[in-house]
This record gives sequence, structure tokens and C-alpha cells, in this order.
Amino acid sequence: MKKAISLVLSLALMASSASSVLAQPTKQSMEKTSSAYVEGEAIVCVSGEVNSLNAMNRSRGLEITPLMKLPEDKEASPSAYRNGVNLQQKETLALVKSDQDTESLIRELEKIPTVEFAEPNYKVKLYDVPEDPYYEYQWGLENQMGTEKAVDANIAKAWENSSSTSETPVVAVLDSGVDYKHPDLKNVMWDDGLKYPELTAMGGGIYGFNTCDGPEKTDDPMDTIVGHGTHCAGIIAAQWNNEEGGAGVSSEAEIMAVKFLGGSDGSIADSLKGYAYIQAAKESGVNVVAINNSWGPSEYNGVQLHSVSKATEALGELGVISCFAAGNDDVNNDLNTGSIVSSPYVITVGALESQGHRAPFSCYGQRTVDVFAPGAQILAPTTSDTSVAAPNEHQMPPQYLPQIMQKDQSYFYEDFEDGNSSVTLRVLDADGTVIEDNQTPLTPGYMGGKGTQISLDAVEDGETFYVEMTFQKSDFVALDSVDKNSAVYFAFQAGMGSSCLQQSMPILYQDKDGNWQRLLSTQLVGGENFPARLRMMDYNWNQSTQELNDNSFLQNEGETITLRLEAKMTDKQPGVAFHMDDVGFGKEAVPYYYADGTSMATPMVTGIMALLSTQYDDAAEICARIKGSVNREEAIGLEDICVSGGFVDAAASFDDSQLAPVVNSLDTDGTTATVTGYFFGKEQGSVQVGGQQAAVNSWSDNVVTFTVPEGVSGLEEIQVTAKDGQYGRNFFEITAATQGYKKLSTPNFSYGDIYGYELTSADILPITMAAAGGKILIMGVLLESNQLVMELYDIKSDTWSQAPLLDDLEIFGDLNYPLYSMAGGLSKIYLHYITTTGQQKLGIYDTVSGTWSSVDTKLTGITEALVVYQNQLLAIGGEILNDDMSLKETLRSVQILDPSTGEVIGSLPDLPEGRSRAQAFASGDTLVVYGGYDSVFLKMLGQETNEYCNTMVYDGKEWVNYEEDQFLSDQNSEFDPMQTLEYAIGAVDGGVIVTGPVQGLGSDSMVDTWNFDASTGSWIGNQDILYSQIKTTHNIGVTYDGQFYVMGYTGAYNKLKIFRSTPVSYTGPTQDPSFGQSEITIPVIYRYEENIVAQEEAVLSEGDNIVAADEDFAEKYGFALKDSEQDKRTVRVTRNLETGELEADVDAINFDVVPTVDPAEKFFHVSYIDGEGNPVPGGGEIAFDKVG
Repeated sequence: MKKAISLVLSLALMASSASSVLAQPTKQSMEKTSSAYVEGEAIVCVSGEVNSLNAMNRSRGLEITPLMKLPEDKEASPSAYRNGVNLQQKETLALVKSDQDTESLIRELEKIPTVEFAEPNYKVKLYDVPEDPYYEYQWGLENQMGTEKAVDANIAKAWENSSSTSETPVVAVLDSGVDYKHPDLKNVMWDDGLKYPELTAMGGGIYGFNTCDGPEKTDDPMDTIVGHGTHCAGIIAAQWNNEEGGAGVSSEAEIMAVKFLGGSDGSIADSLKGYAYIQAAKESGVNVVAINNSWGPSEYNGVQLHSVSKATEALGELGVISCFAAGNDDVNNDLNTGSIVSSPYVITVGALESQGHRAPFSCYGQRTVDVFAPGAQILAPTTSDTSVAAPNEHQMPPQYLPQIMQKDQSYFYEDFEDGNSSVTLRVLDADGTVIEDNQTPLTPGYMGGKGTQISLDAVEDGETFYVEMTFQKSDFVALDSVDKNSAVYFAFQAGMGSSCLQQSMPILYQDKDGNWQRLLSTQLVGGENFPARLRMMDYNWNQSTQELNDNSFLQNEGETITLRLEAKMTDKQPGVAFHMDDVGFGKEAVPYYYADGTSMATPMVTGIMALLSTQYDDAAEICARIKGSVNREEAIGLEDICVSGGFVDAAASFDDSQLAPVVNSLDTDGTTATVTGYFFGKEQGSVQVGGQQAAVNSWSDNVVTFTVPEGVSGLEEIQVTAKDGQYGRNFFEITAATQGYKKLSTPNFSYGDIYGYELTSADILPITMAAAGGKILIMGVLLESNQLVMELYDIKSDTWSQAPLLDDLEIFGDLNYPLYSMAGGLSKIYLHYITTTGQQKLGIYDTVSGTWSSVDTKLTGITEALVVYQNQLLAIGGEILNDDMSLKETLRSVQILDPSTGEVIGSLPDLPEGRSRAQAFASGDTLVVYGGYDSVFLKMLGQETNEYCNTMVYDGKEWVNYEEDQFLSDQNSEFDPMQTLEYAIGAVDGGVIVTGPVQGLGSDSMVDTWNFDASTGSWIGNQDILYSQIKTTHNIGVTYDGQFYVMGYTGAYNKLKIFRSTPVSYTGPTQDPSFGQSEITIPVIYRYEENIVAQEEAVLSEGDNIVAADEDFAEKYGFALKDSEQDKRTVRVTRNLETGELEADVDAINFDVVPTVDPAEKFFHVSYIDGEGNPVPGGGEIAFDKVG
């Protein structure tokens, strides 16, 4: 194989210019091992000529050899002494040899005033291209496919420009572990873990650390059941020239295995344990240069990994770069602020396919994805460990790959190189009718050479079709030895260009009765055999390979074996054909795997980081070199889907002349602005803000100050163009990116730390919010520590405080579907929750005293929605489960609760449909219920259940169900597609207001606030206000006192949370629901004959009440009870289930009395007045018995 060799004599002679030689003239420490440099020699930079070293030379007997003159003009080219060119000299580089040790030599040299710096004469190596047998199949390193369009990361060229000049770089792979026994990895593992007490104290072992398999296995990071971490490690550093497998990006790097993924899932806390271990290693002296993180939130609707972002920042400041995968959901990450926030120490990587397009599965984002790198059909090691599970239970099991295996490992293998084909292809339509049988040779085939093809022109877009493959049994070897217990694999390479991308095409076989069945593999996923298939993820070639679960079709009668590939034509291109190569039926597998994913693209970049770390010390600069050296010319469609606009070019990252500006940060007051970054150039270039030219005030290679153009505001693209025309860009807020919303303060409390990384308010995942008494209470959870917290906002002072928690309040249920509901009254806030013992409770927070109280509730539905409507506390919907956790009933009830007792005291008309864990909002007479499930518990268990997006409205008399309202669903075409739909919803008069869903992200007509009209069931976007130009997630809101308050997360590291409000029309509660609900009063009347002679009131509560006559009260008026045995009455008080009001079974309590004097002798003076208080005729002295 052709070798690319670059001979490098010394660090000084490697420099392309004097300025690069002197970029970091720092004093050298002697921490490197003696094997890394020539003992007794040093490279010295001297001011002027080397004559100043003569004194030391005479006393020490030094041998001094001038190497290079550095001219006064730093822009001029350096000249060697032998050229005899006489320039105005400023400095000289020289080689000094001595009999003393290098460390003491450098100390003495540095004492000489004219010595700028002295450093060891490091040894360097010749770099060549690896000769490993699988190397030619690693297209990401060097694309040897031979197709018309074939790109790579230019890594082979980078090897020519790089050298081993310092201690071995260590790359931490934070993943599913690493198979440290793999033949391609066992000799490149970092194996010094037991040498560091700080690491062993944490539980670390020889090769690294395990955070996820329990306390007994913390020292063993073996990749047991996944293969993912092993694959990433192999991409980074698979051993070179060991006659095994392939080669890593870096031939010098060692792999530190840090396992936090036990299966496909892991926790943030476990990843932070891993980061803490890596940090401890770095602080202990391990030369960790990069961390590979080929993982992220579980879905595009994910959480913001703010705590992990803090960890990356801490490691970055120690000189360790973190590389993260963008994700594989084929979504715009600008619309989904999960994953890692922007940082100069972080690179987020999308996946590239082999022609230069974005791989069809890869996430992207103009603001949130930095670069693309090869990530489709990447061949690398996988684990073969069977200590926990058999290979077929692994997620990335060893594969049968006939093109890289020995011929005797196959029953059948066709590579088509002789120009003939022992595989016959035909194309059939959906009915099985042959529509094409003209099979032709293909040049080039997979990785050059030849293949075969058949036209798909006869298949129309949208049609189902089959590619039929027929094999002659006579071409098989030892087929008669195959029985049902034999391991049989089937593999081939295939492609269809840009047609049918992202399809998973099942393979069919014909059973003994002639029926076509889907072929299953032995790989178990969720306990079931996974289908044999072809996945189309690359425009060129795609590997299909699997061990067959049923090989009986090989023994069918006849001379041939026929399989079919089922597909549906999508995005049909002119001249599309099915390409095939390297078809085989195999006997065994090898521990290597073709994988697709941003998980594969990420270690490509991490490996380049390892290469760069041998020449550059600054982590932020290494990141910038990768971002600033991307290939834009060969990139197809990447300009508007990542920050850099291209894919990585490893060789260019070493070449200063190819580095474009990298813009990291912006500081502005709205009038003037300063951007910082790298590679702006020494000569002034230009700056554009939102497409407008900005006046430059000052310019340097790392800092540019400019005047913000008039009319520019909000979120804008900042583009810095260097003098040579190369440009870089980023996106920043020139002013607050909002309209019609008022900026409010955000909380910033500390909640301790986890593994050394501080947890703050920014780490809280919000669950529920309510307002009362001039306060807003928000409850959330710290995912890392599994801790519930509450924070309280004082509206008048715009300040935050930490709020107390109920003693028995704990996390219950799945945090994706939290079983809590909160509602605000006039001065009290109500919380429905469930204790760990299963008791449903109602918490009452008094905003005046700042304290909680609670009562047990008698609700049966568990998942009711709380709302205060017309001063009544309602619990709406819910669900009842059977003992076996099956759904018994989804409730339609709208129950009235008494907050003082927790009792159900009444009801409103039932919902039109049952709902569990819906949301309810009330303003004035309008009550709106949105969303919910038939069963949220079944949803949490992963079982099927209906999820609702419609609204139901109650106007005080009847319910209206807007069944067709699916506005707040992810199927709404008015929203930008595939975005995180997390709404902040608040009540307004006549409907609700919603913030969160975005239409037209980044455009002048962007909308993120919507209004629902309850009278018509219609929605409309509000063009007059905008919550945030940056997409926000985890939005949560509440309406109070004429304002809609919204808290959201932006993903920006320095401003993760925003809290804003906008005016709305809202009619809230006028009293707390508990007022007037616990007791009533009725009159107690004392009568003489038909006359009322005295009256008082009795206070009664629900139930039977005994009211006794007050004899002293009667006697005060000159009367006594007529019958002393009738001095008590029993009054029953009950609750009206329609109104919730207390009602007594009598209107009044009557007691008969008699006068204690002779009524004929008792006289009263009687006078009369009219309604306005004026005297009228009549009255006078009247006997008591005559008074009416």
C-alpha cells in the first residue's frame, strides 16, 4: 500500500512561519518522560545572535548549532543559515547539546537574559498510512470507493502534517464501556488507573470506571451487552498495523473507558459520575485531552443537560474538550433545546454520508450543530464479550462481512470481480409480476472493482416493489452440512443513490409451501427476533448483514435459493438502479460492525482532537481549529444546517492558512458590540450583522469591536469575514429577542452539587405552576439528584425565594407524566399529590404566612386536574385501575372539593369525554379542559392508550367538546415540523393563551404565542407579541392579575432560563374556595303567640346540630320558655351536590315563650316612621297584649 511519509526534524523546523513558532513562548516544565525527547539537548530561542550563549559554552563545553534566523518582519519567511541571506534579525533558534541532563540544561539556559525560551528536543516519528486489512473500508478516514462523489474527513492527509511530539494523549470514552480485550483495542487502552489513589478511591480500575453496574463493578468498564462504546473507541484509536481489523483516527491515543450506559439508556447522574472521574484523572496528572460523548437526550423532545454542560465547562478549563453527538432523529435541533449548551470547549457533531450530504437520520441546526463528520456506514470494532449476554442479545453484535473475511468462512460468496454474476436479479411489482430482468455489470462496485445492478426505472414513485435475488445451490460449498442448528449468516452491500433513503427494507424467503415470509435474524430486541433487513442510510453503499434465525429455506427442493427485498419507491431519481456487491452466506462473524449514527461521527472528531492535542495545548483553540477548517466546497446542503456550514477537514485544521474565523461570543449594549473568537486575522476584514454591514471600531486576531447597524435587534447572525475572504458566523441576541413581553428576573439558587458539579435553579425541570396572593409558586425536580424543589416569585418586588416543601411530598410517577396538579385561589395555592404510601392529599399553601398545611382527600381518580372556577376548587377527570393495573374507567366527573376537609362536596356537569391527567384553566365563566389520556398509568408503562389534544369548554351551563381541535398536536402543519412541543398555557377571558410552539423560526413573521377562542373553538397566532426569537422548551406558565407569566429554557449557557410576562384580559377568583363553605347560620326566633319578641342566630356545620334555647336571652326581654322540656331542637345540615352549598332542613328554629308579667298591665310607647325615617301619625301607650 502506498505510504505518505513526512520527515520532521524538530519542532522548530516544522513551523511554517516565525509567528507560528513563537505563538506560545512559555517556559517548559519537565513533566514529560525522557523517552519523549533527546537527553542532553535543547532547542533555544535567543534574542539576536547565538553569541550570548558563548559564556555558558566556555564554562560547560556546549555544542551550539544555529537552526533558523527569525527576521524582524514577522510576516517574512524564515531563512536557514546556509542560504546566507542577511536580514534585519530579531531572534535565532538554535540546538544546544550538553553532557548534562536535559532538565538542568534548560534551567541554566533560561537564566541567560537573552534566552526567550528553551525546550527539550522532542523526538518525532514518521507517520504513514496504516496497513490494517480493513483500512480500505473505512471511508471516513480515506474514501476509496471510487465513485463520482466520494468525500472523507481528510484524515490520511492530516497524518502527513501531524507528529508525535509530546506525552501520549488520552481520550475518555464516556459510553457503554469498552471491550478492552478486543484485538484492535487491547494494546491502546489506558491502563494506569491503579497508579492514582484519587481514582482508586472513587472505585476506578485499571482501564477506567463503571458508574452503572453497581458498587461491586465500579472498577470494570467492560462493554458487556451494547458494543457502542467499543465502536466509538475503535474509530478513535484502533491499533495500527497489527494485522487486525482497521485503524483509528489517532495512532498515538490511548482509550480511557468510562462506562455509564448499562444498556441503551443511562442517567444524567451516572454521566456526571463519569465526568467527575475524568476530572479527577486530569487533576491527578493524566493527559486526558478529550471526552467522547456519543449520546444525548433520549428523544428530540428531550431535556436540557445543563448540569452536564457545567461539567464540560469545568473540564474545558482544565484543557479537556468534550465532543457530543447531535442526535439521530432527523430534526432541527434549533427547535429542540435539549442536549448540550453552546461552549467554546464543546463541539456538537452531525453525521455525514459518503457523498457529502447530511446523513438522512442526522439531526441538524444552524445554531446548535457545529460541524458534520462521517457517520454513515462506519466500520469499527464491536464487543465480543459474553459474560452477561450472548452475542445475539447485544445491540451491536459481531457481523458476518464476507468482503473482509477469509473465503472458507463463507458457504457462498460473490464479489462480481470476474465480470460474471452467480446472483440473478429481477424486479417485481407489488403483485409479484416481473417488470425488469435486465441485469448488468456495475463499475465501480463497493470500494472499487465491480458489482452488479438492475434498473428500477419501471417502478413509479410511491409504489411497492421487490428486488428478487436467486442463487444456484451448486455455487454453495458444503451446503449439505447445514442443518437447523447451524449458524448461517446472510450479507450484501447495496445502494440506490438518493432514492429510498431511510427505509428499512425487510428480506423475504419462500417457505416449503411456496409462501413468502419475512426472514428473521437471531438478534433479540425486546425479547423478539429482529427482522433481517437492508437499511438505506448512505447515498453510495449500505451493508446488510444478519445471522438467520431460520435457515430451513436453504433445504427447500429445487436447484435454486431465492430471496426478495421488499421496498417502496421514494424520491425516485432518473436512471435509478439497485446496486449490489459482496453477497455471501456465511458460517461465522467477526467482532466488527457497520454502524450509522451521529454516534459514529462524534468519535471521528474526537480522534482529530487527539491528533491536534499533540501540537496545540489550548482546548478552546483545538475546538476552533476543527470548526474553522471545515470543507464547504464539497459539502452538499450543509451551509444552512450547521454553524460552520461544512464537514470536518482534519488536514486543514493543522494549516493556519486554511482556518476561517470562528465566532465564540458576543458582548453588546445594543449600540456597540465585541465579538471574540479565533482566526479573525491581523488585518481588518469586515463584519455583517443580520446581513447589514457594520462599522468596525477595532480589529485583532481574536477580538473585533463594531457599531451595531441601525434597526438591528433581537437574534441576528453575526458574520466575521477575514481579509483573505474566509468567513465564520454565529447567532447572538443583539437586544432581548422578544416583543410585547416584559423581562422579569429568574431564580438562581444553589442546591448543592453532584459529584462536584453545582446544581442550581437552572437545572430544575418544571412540573407545575400556580399563582395567588401576589406570588407565583413553581414546583420542579432536579433530575440529577432526584429532588423536588419549590421556588416562589414575588410579583411586586420582582424577586425570588426558595419555598418550603410539604413533609410527605415526594416524587411519584414518571417525570414525563408527573402526577401533580396545582391551582391558585385568592390567597392560597392548592396542590394535589400522592404520597409514597399511595395516600392522595391536598396541600394548601398560604401565601401570607408562607406555610403549608394538608388534608387527606377522598378522590378516586388519582390523576385529576385541579382548577379554581367561580371560587370553587374543582378536581376534573382521573382514572381508576383494576388490581392488575388494567384500566377500569377514565373518569368524566367534575368534582367540587372542600379544601378544609378534602371532602368532595359537590359536582358540576360531567365532561363530554373521560380524561386522565388533563389540564384545566378558568377565567370568569369560562372553563377550558385540554389534553389528557385514557390512562396516564398505561402510558407510563409503555402500553397503548389514547392521547388527546382537543379542548372542552364549560360556560357555566353546559359543555362543548371541540373534538376536531388538534391544534396543539405535533401534526399541526402550522407549526415548524419536528419541534419540542412543550406549552405554557394560561387562562384568559373567553379562552386560553399558549406560548411555545413556533411557526417560522428565525423569520420576520415568526409566531410563538397563540390564542384560543372558547366560543368558536378556533386558534390564531398573535403577530403582535413574541416570547422569544430563540426556540424555548420546558415552557410553563400561569395567568394572574392581568398578566400571563411564562418561564422557558433557551439552551444558552449564560442565559438558560427566561421569565417574561405579557398583558392579558383575565378574571380570577374573588375569594379562596374555603371561604363560606364549612358552616352556615340560621335564625333562632322566640315567639309569643304570633309575635316575634326576640331573635338571634345559630352557627351550624354539616351534619346534625343541636340548638338549645337561651333562657337568659328570653328573660332579658321579659319572657320565659313556654315549655321547658322543649328547649332544644335538632337541625340537620347537608351539602347540595349541585351547588356545593350547605343547606339546613329548616329555615329557622322557633321557641314559644310567655311573658313573665301580666300583658294587660304591661304598656309600651309605640311610634311609627316611614321608609325615609320621617314620623307619621299613630302610636302612643299600648298594652303589651295589643301590640301586633
